[in-house]
Amino acid sequence: MTVHQTRPPSKLLDPDGPLLLRAPRIQDAAPLAEALADSMDALRAFMPWAHVPQTVDAQYARLTDVIGNYWKGSDYNWHIFDPRDPERALGAIGLHRRAMNRAAMEMGYWVRTGHEGQGICTRAARMILVLAIEHFGLQRVQCGYDLGNTASGRVGEKVGFVVEGDLKGYGPAGDDAMRANGWVAHEVNRMTAIDPERARSRPWYAAMRDRLEVYDWLGERVG
Repeated sequence: MTVHQTRPPSKLLDPDGPLLLRAPRIQDAAPLAEALADSMDALRAFMPWAHVPQTVDAQYARLTDVIGNYWKGSDYNWHIFDPRDPERALGAIGLHRRAMNRAAMEMGYWVRTGHEGQGICTRAARMILVLAIEHFGLQRVQCGYDLGNTASGRVGEKVGFVVEGDLKGYGPAGDDAMRANGWVAHEVNRMTAIDPERARSRPWYAAMRDRLEVYDWLGERVG
């Protein structure tokens, strides 16, 4: 069956990594809570949701909504795994409807502490960009990140995102309690974006498109 916005994939696999991006499952509540527990110090610096408890029960409750939104095509989250250890979460990546154009979405991602600097986010972002363009038919993928989050910016550069400008007040503002708990965001977001023409001209794109394994909602490979 064809993969598109209202029939998203059950998983994506880059065999060269190898790296597995899997659609959200309720069974991932515990692996995600474990990954978040390892990563909270880093996540609290820029992610407002990291300032509330991320327990197994919290992930179970979150996933009940995330799963429904995913299969309805209203919001997409994938969890990142090494396929050789498919029950240990390495992070997450998503496409979110934060743009006025229905054919544009915003990418966001995080990687588990201890796995930074291994190219995981860059590879996952490239996989999702191929899906977004070749299967979802998006005209634009944008990515906004806080100016203090230089690691996120480096991922975008390696993918090919172009800086469009700096936006004050675009992202959440921290409060005193968050700052006491590790929030260091500049609260100015740098907006970057990429379109299909630029994406397809990137030196990595054709190879990723050709080797990416895409599996439909029934688990059958379609690409």
